[in-house]
Amino acid sequence: MTVIHEWLSDIEDGLRKGEPIRAMHRRLITPFGTRPPGAALVKSSEIDNLERPGMPAEWLIHLLFPVTSRYKDGDVETERRLSVALGALICYALDRRVELLDEWLVGRREEDNKLMWVPMTGIYDRRLQAPNPDDNFSSVFEDTISRLRSCQGKDAEAILAAIELHHAACLLITAEIRSSYVLLVAGVETLSQRFGSPPSQWEMWEDSAKWQEFERVANLDAQQVKMLRERLMSNRQLRLAATFAEYAATSLPHDFFDMEWRDWFPYTPKESDTAVYHPSSQILKVRDLIPQDPVALRKALRASYTARSKIVHVGEHAIDFGIAVNARSASQRPKPLSFAALRTLLKALIHQELMRHEPQAALPQVE
Repeated sequence: MTVIHEWLSDIEDGLRKGEPIRAMHRRLITPFGTRPPGAALVKSSEIDNLERPGMPAEWLIHLLFPVTSRYKDGDVETERRLSVALGALICYALDRRVELLDEWLVGRREEDNKLMWVPMTGIYDRRLQAPNPDDNFSSVFEDTISRLRSCQGKDAEAILAAIELHHAACLLITAEIRSSYVLLVAGVETLSQRFGSPPSQWEMWEDSAKWQEFERVANLDAQQVKMLRERLMSNRQLRLAATFAEYAATSLPHDFFDMEWRDWFPYTPKESDTAVYHPSSQILKVRDLIPQDPVALRKALRASYTARSKIVHVGEHAIDFGIAVNARSASQRPKPLSFAALRTLLKALIHQELMRHEPQAALPQVE
């Protein structure tokens, strides 16, 4: 049953039982002059002109969707899934590029009765929306370009591709978290295919224990076992997944897990209608997001790779992209790395590959 089926069934059940039906508020960006959506299940309210650099004239339309008590205020994942589906349906029906914004309506400002919204767009990695007070851009930027310039051929292409995939994921997080996660996995895979190699030991391959049980049940002799394992280890798809996990799990320096990691939280001042971000008082370590144990990390990476495949091939929704700090060891089943964890890992891998190259001494000096 799709999220749309669930939504419609909930409304029908609520109407039949006489339960209250409330409005889920969202804002929709459409091309200027597009007729506002209006139907039995979607109502349009206020319309504002919107001007964004690099974009043609647009409208910002306040929409209301009927929902039952099942869609509780603050239930981010449930409302996000419904919003993604509704945004896709509106795009299909209008045949135009539209963007249904991920936001909470928190009320109206008393002074001018203006609606106040808090963005959910960066909830999976709020650092991307937060200010960066560090005054080190120039040195990091120039060092990165200098080291990239010293790379040659395919090495440079792979590193730059990973940097571009990281950027695309950062842009897409505000529109479609699943596709954004896929791009992060692609960034790690790009590096792993250039700089990594699959595990050489059979025991390190995924599901090796299950295959060993099959060998025992099938009563295979030593030669048959050897042939089966060689065939499995030469399988292209298995090699891609194994190389992905092996490279990322073995390429990170030990001090990477000791690095500090701080979350940020949105806040909307009374005098403003836009949110600003403030740092959390709690300072974590990267190990709170990413398993430091190589075995646990390999399992999480394989789960991330599998999640990528499920998103691409069957449109999987049931994936937790949240931060999930200190929650990894509590689960019996390996979970994919969170979005924030996977992005942190990808940046660290890019940095590791860049550090293998000495900075190019001569950069163009432009006044």
